[in-house]
Amino acid sequence: MTDPRDTPSGPPLGSLLDEQVLATPARPPRRRLAPPSALRAAGVRAWARPAVRRVITGVMGVSIGLGIVGAYLVLRPVPQPDYDADAIDRLFDYTLLTDEFNRLSVDERLALLSQLRERLEGMGGNDSVLLAAFAARIKGELREQLMENVSRLGIDLADMYAVGYDPRAAPTAREAFLEASFVDLHKRMEALGGSTREMSDEERLAEGQRQAERDLEVIESGAISGRQAGEIFAFMNDVVGQHASAHERARTSVFMRDMSRMLRGNPLGP
Repeated sequence: MTDPRDTPSGPPLGSLLDEQVLATPARPPRRRLAPPSALRAAGVRAWARPAVRRVITGVMGVSIGLGIVGAYLVLRPVPQPDYDADAIDRLFDYTLLTDEFNRLSVDERLALLSQLRERLEGMGGNDSVLLAAFAARIKGELREQLMENVSRLGIDLADMYAVGYDPRAAPTAREAFLEASFVDLHKRMEALGGSTREMSDEERLAEGQRQAERDLEVIESGAISGRQAGEIFAFMNDVVGQHASAHERARTSVFMRDMSRMLRGNPLGP
């Protein structure tokens, strides 16, 4: 047995493993950033080299060129197609899915729609395939654009008459304006449908008054429920009306109200 006195005196020796675990690793020295003046000097030296200048200017030129081409493709006006010769899907695309169509005058849009109707009447098998492919695309944003184009034409057509209507004029002047507006609209719709009839203005107005009476009888008979009438009103207000400005809504609502009164033989009122 070993005598405790034979054990060397002094502090106990620690484990080498403890030293490795407890030792704090030395942090690498922080890399100092070059001062702005040094960066500028380096840039000037690099720019002084012709090869570097050629690379930089070439990259900038390509980037600018691609940006210009991309902006042109996105922002360029869509050319108006030939409604007598171009593919029918292209005609529908321009008519229903572009803002360029909305920027045309009301008369121009109606004339193009008449041409489109003629193309549909003489549509062949290939046109049917193209039209089906067009219809399959109508979803999401395209559907919203289609509704806007259709609504925009109706709003612009009504507002074209409403702008010239003065609800503060004398009742006789207002009635004469409303009658002339109805006759003109009647002719435009017949031309659009391709069935223009040989009728006098008085006959057209009388036909409109008879139709207004029949419409009122249908409403009063209950053939159209309150729910159905509400759905129609909501569609006109929320779907069509959302594309009209506040001024357009105010003008056309007064004009259409007085037009209905005139056709039904009611006083126009104040």
